Amino acid sequence: MKKITLLFIMLTFSFGFAQNGGDTCGTAVAVTPGSFTATLITQDSGGSEMGTGGDSAWFAYTATEDGTLNISSCNGGADSYISVGTGTCGALAIEEQNDDSCASGLGNNYASELSIAVTNGTVYYMEWDDRYVSGANAFDWSFTFTALPPAVPECADTPTPANGAEDVIAVGGNVTLSWVPSLTGEPADEYEIFGGTEPGVLTSFGFVTELTVNTNGNAYDTTYYWMIVPTNALGAATGCTEWSYTTGSAPPVPTNDECDTAISLVCGMPLTGTTDDPGATDSGGNPAADVWYVYENLGVLEDVTVSLCGSGYDTNLRVYSDCPATDQIATNDDSCGLQSQLTFTNDGVGTYYIMVEGYNTSIGEFVITASCDVSIPAPVNDNCDASIALTIGISESGTTAGATDQGTGPDDDTTCDPFDFHADVWYSVTLSDGPNDLVVTTTTTGTSDEAGIAIYPTECDFLDASSIACGGGDDPDGAMVTANALADGTYYIRVWSNGVAARSTSRIEGTFDIVADASLSTTDFENELAFTFFPNPVNDNITLNAQKDIQNVTVYNMLGQNVLRATPNTMTTEVNMSALQSGAYFVQVTIEGITETLKILKN
Repeated sequence: MKKITLLFIMLTFSFGFAQNGGDTCGTAVAVTPGSFTATLITQDSGGSEMGTGGDSAWFAYTATEDGTLNISSCNGGADSYISVGTGTCGALAIEEQNDDSCASGLGNNYASELSIAVTNGTVYYMEWDDRYVSGANAFDWSFTFTALPPAVPECADTPTPANGAEDVIAVGGNVTLSWVPSLTGEPADEYEIFGGTEPGVLTSFGFVTELTVNTNGNAYDTTYYWMIVPTNALGAATGCTEWSYTTGSAPPVPTNDECDTAISLVCGMPLTGTTDDPGATDSGGNPAADVWYVYENLGVLEDVTVSLCGSGYDTNLRVYSDCPATDQIATNDDSCGLQSQLTFTNDGVGTYYIMVEGYNTSIGEFVITASCDVSIPAPVNDNCDASIALTIGISESGTTAGATDQGTGPDDDTTCDPFDFHADVWYSVTLSDGPNDLVVTTTTTGTSDEAGIAIYPTECDFLDASSIACGGGDDPDGAMVTANALADGTYYIRVWSNGVAARSTSRIEGTFDIVADASLSTTDFENELAFTFFPNPVNDNITLNAQKDIQNVTVYNMLGQNVLRATPNTMTTEVNMSALQSGAYFVQVTIEGITETLKILKN
């Protein structure tokens, strides 16, 4: 009786520390690699699914990576039988089984051991059945996992174009190749690209990390062979398949693909077109497909404006006076957003060839229009050597319509007008009995909204470095410029606008009035009229004193814009400049019909 009680206590203690499984596949206990002691097979558990019959203890392991799984009850203290399967409970596929493989620890070789390859993500069911192990015989067992060693990647597959594809479109000679990496094995770090026109004779074109590559220079009706070899730190894949594709035949070129087949362009008649045509070629300029138009209007002198505004891509325009296109006379990239517009002069005898292309390699659909304006003859004083002489105090009418630019581009009067193009006309004035202060004023009339002024010394010159006064380039009402203490001699006056809308949308050529006034220099002005002023620099008010009534006081900024005006008609007056910004100003004072200009600094 004592022996029986002791045995019962020991068994109870063993059950408390036993690693037991589920009674059926559906109740399999999830385990991870390790050692398991005192495992028992519960009696009447429901039977074996993969084993030899009877009752079973079930365990389940989910592989977290590819490798090898070893299961062993060697020296576990029992005669055992192990089965491993995958799939769905009730329909398991047996992967491996083992009965007698190693020493049981009982003096026989009835213990079990097996090894199987496992795949990441797969559930493996382990069944210990009781054909040879009774429920009362607890046993120990273990299982270990060994990961696969690193390896070179496997070859890619699923090429695009598909292997053997025909009539592959090569847009501009370009074909895009792509592939899919292997879903098994080690990943690739990069891919080596091979290609050629003979099977088995391929040249390496380098490595990429993406799964796509663009090829260029593909000819029509040609078979190309290519291969992708994945590589990683351990090496390159071997035995990769060589693929091929065949390009299609050359598409027909547009009728106006070259300048000698250009389509006629007529003013006022818009035309639609496209450079997004597989047959369109590149005639030069940007590396983009282009098409051609031709303009001819014999016997008429006119300005022709060609526009692609409103088109559907980033365009570029070029105009040539010959075909083949060697003499480019005008070009434009961006005039209205990313679209192009330009103006050229038809001399009435030439033929003009217009190329429509894209910026860089851009292609797309477009609308091309032409508008024509009969050219206005240049004014008689278009150049400095044909200057019109002004009489002091006498207003003259003039125009910049049709005027050309006698300047030199970026160096041309940039201190008072940043534009490169100036439609300019010229005047001259002769001073005597000096020194004199010269004041030149323009007033815009008609449709003109600019009449800038620059004064030059005693020879024709139009460089910024040579001007002695310049201003008014942004004033739509005109300008006023003063040059002080000038010696006797002839001075040249340049009046300009920044061009018609085709050249600059911000300024319009047109008519204006111009008058030149000369007066004694400040010293003589002060002596004869006993004129004084103070303070200079000024904070708020400047005080003006004279022995005669001060008729007019006008203040101009350095751009020649009128910012303050007064008519005091008193011998003493104060001019309030407190509202003006800090800087230099010209104060024009008129006394007894004599006008003098002062330079005042405002704090």
